[in-house]
Amino acid sequence: MLIPGVCHDCERMKAEIAALGRVLAPDDPAIEQAAEAVHDAYLDTCERLGWTVRDENKVSYSALTESSKELDRASVRATLTAIRRAIREALAGPGEGT
Repeated sequence: MLIPGVCHDCERMKAEIAALGRVLAPDDPAIEQAAEAVHDAYLDTCERLGWTVRDENKVSYSALTESSKELDRASVRATLTAIRRAIREALAGPGEGT
């Protein structure tokens, strides 16, 4: 947990932020791996909540259409961007900007 205005391990955090930037490259294999995990979590959550899933999405990630895979990839990229922004803001501290 970060305490506002205090960087407990700034160099490590800066390296992690840089790594998140590299992961955001569209062709990075980590995006595809994370997108598969997102799809699996989606299916699990829908089943747990009793939601209806379209038949074309009730398949493994590898069997999805390219447009469905891109939705999962977009979710991963948006999540990584939000995490990266939150880390930068936490490191910047109050009133320092991003």
